[in-house]
This record gives sequence, C-alpha cells and structure tokens, in this order.
Amino acid sequence: MKQFRRKCFWLAAPVFAGFLLFYIVPFGWTVRYSLVESAFSPRFVGLRNYAETFQNRYFRLALGNTVLFTAFGVPALVVLALLLGVALFRLGEEHARLRSAFVLPILLPSVSVAAVFAHVFEGASPRIPALLVFLWKNLGFHVVLVIAGLSMIDREIFEAAALDGARGWIKLRRVTVPLLGPTLFFSAVLGTSHSLRVYREVYLMYGAYPSSSVYLLQHFMNNHFAKLNYQTLSSAATTFAAVLFALIAMAVRHERRMDTPETFGMDRKRHPRKRGKRHTTRRRTA
Repeated sequence: MKQFRRKCFWLAAPVFAGFLLFYIVPFGWTVRYSLVESAFSPRFVGLRNYAETFQNRYFRLALGNTVLFTAFGVPALVVLALLLGVALFRLGEEHARLRSAFVLPILLPSVSVAAVFAHVFEGASPRIPALLVFLWKNLGFHVVLVIAGLSMIDREIFEAAALDGARGWIKLRRVTVPLLGPTLFFSAVLGTSHSLRVYREVYLMYGAYPSSSVYLLQHFMNNHFAKLNYQTLSSAATTFAAVLFALIAMAVRHERRMDTPETFGMDRKRHPRKRGKRHTTRRRTA
C-alpha cells in the first residue's frame, strides 16, 4: 500500500509542481502587490488599495454584473443540463450521436461564435447574447456530466421508486436529483468557472469598453493591467478570489449534507440509527 501511494505521489508531483509554480506563487505576488504602495515602492500600506478599489464605481459595477451573470447563468445551465441529460439518458445508446452534437459548440472558435451572435442579436440588450452564448457553448459538456452521473446510479433504485409509485416530476425531484447531488455540485462549480470565461466572447462582441450592463470584472482588471495600475488590479483580483473561494466553501459544505437522511425526505427521530441495516436500505430506495 505504501509503495502504491509513493507511485501515485510521484505521478502527481509534476501536476502539483506546475500548480504551485503557475498559480500559487503568482497569486502570492498578487496579494503582496495589493498591500504595497506601488510596484517600485514596496512600502506597506495595509488595506488602502482595497479601500480605493471599492470606492471605484467601475469596480462596483463590474463586480455586480459578474455576480449577477453567474447567479442567473449557472443555475440555468445546471437545470437545462439536468433536463436534457435525463431525456437523452432515457433514449438509450442508440442515440449516442445526438449526445455528440451537444459537445460540438465547445470545438468552435470563439471569434466565429461571437461574430454570429453579435450579428443575430444586433440591437438587442447585450445581456441576452452574452447569456445565450454562455448557455449554448457550455451546455453540451454539462449534459455529458449528467449522463455520466446517471449511468453510475444503480438501476434498481429507479425500479424500486417506480414500484412505490414515483413518476415524472416526483421521481425527478425525490430520487434523481438527490442521487445526482455530487454530479450537480461538480457541474455548478465548473459552470461558475465557465461563467468567468464568457468575458472572451463579450470582449469580441462589444470590445474592451462595452455597455454598462455587460461590463464584467475581467474588463475592469484587463483595462487596469493595460494602464499598469497593478495595485488596483491586484486588489480587485484578490477580492474576487476571496469571494469565489467563500462561495465554493459554502457550496462544499452544502454538498456534504446531501447524504443525510433529511435530504431523502426522512426524519432521524422517526428512523433512529438503531434500526441499522433496515434504515440504510429504506434510505437508499426512497
């Protein structure tokens, strides 16, 4: 066992080394820049740069638009992926080509996608094409995740639920969604990461200074990077990373509760643990 762990460690060592070199160390320097006077003056100024950043109305605008886009886009992405994944899973393996069609948008260049969406939705509110291009380009990958999660669930659980009278919406809400909890959580985390990449398409459609409705945090940081304003850039990046880590920590805490009996519609007082094996069987087939 120790030899196996040692092999796993050496296999993963290059990944950890690259993550440390290209992510952790640069982020540490970013935090340092946010606490000093300038790149040429290392005098410690505390949270002064953060206070100036929050007083910037463009930062507040960009942060609000980014949070609003993620709050609407990611749940819509997960719900659509769930519904399409369940529908495609029921069709069976004979419709595997149909599944492949949903993945094709990922392979298309962002330049061509942005040009088409900008032309089709010319004159519309910029939020509409930004949201649609986000859903259209990332939906297929999340549908594949849902189908993979469904294929790992024991079919006997669905058969037992059908014998208990679970049909349609009740079966989806009471059986499928709780069992897909870890998969949906992973999809939501990836969706949050993908929502931050929509800046690329928005930039190609509307430029570095778009409408105030789609002025994202990446616009703010990119523009200040072009102005060599590293202190404001570092403060904004550190603040955004802290908020993102906090949201992910809350999501992880919520996901760990998915395996509790209450999640499956059961009460611990009515079903004490002393029943042991019988309680476990009823919870899995609920």
